[in-house]
Amino acid sequence: MSELHTPEIKIFENVNDLYYQLLSDFRLSTLEFDSPTIALPTGNTMIPFYRLLSATVGTLPVPSWNCVALDEYYPLTEDTEEFSFQKFLEDHFFSKIKLNPRQKIYFNAYNPSAEDACETLETTLQNLGGIDLALLGLGRNGHIAFNEPGTPFQSRTHVAELLPDTLYANFQDTSPPFTKALTLGIRNFLEAKHVKVVAIGKSKSEAIQRALRAQPSPSCPASALRYHPRVTWYLDKEAAQFLSDVRS
Repeated sequence: MSELHTPEIKIFENVNDLYYQLLSDFRLSTLEFDSPTIALPTGNTMIPFYRLLSATVGTLPVPSWNCVALDEYYPLTEDTEEFSFQKFLEDHFFSKIKLNPRQKIYFNAYNPSAEDACETLETTLQNLGGIDLALLGLGRNGHIAFNEPGTPFQSRTHVAELLPDTLYANFQDTSPPFTKALTLGIRNFLEAKHVKVVAIGKSKSEAIQRALRAQPSPSCPASALRYHPRVTWYLDKEAAQFLSDVRS
């Protein structure tokens, strides 16, 4: 990785406009492939997008899609499965559409071997030819999926130790039932055909500045995307407040 690329940055005054533009661009990107492998995120930021997508998904060949979850808490048990990202995607997207994707690929976070669960998903992903379209959110500390600060840019699917600020952001005042997660690695995203990143709110603005303006460094995992030739960022005004050189 030596050549830096200039990403496409789309800034929106209105968050609804952001979601509708993301929907339009997402649909066009999926149509570039006969049977796309699509990496899907979770989190509150994505709920409005999944609501829009599920309402219009009838115009897309969903049965040809291979959908893979970005990450998953580990380990899952009957007592903690309510926090599962598989449950999130089923509740907010897959249960809302009439046609199932060709494949829904999740981490088996019930597997007593975290490493085996990662290896299984990585093998499945590579047998499909890798990711065609990765849709990512952004953590306040610059993480993408659960690649926390310090994660090597060459990392593939692996077990991640979750940092306290990530756990606080995800669980607020609730005691976190996890300290680990299974996640696709940064290298998996750098090898994807397209990457789209969504960040909303001023709490993401410093991470945005580091990801897009500072020298790429593992201290800000999202900055690795500067080495990818086809990345689009979707930001609202608050998230983009430190990008004074970019017009909306």
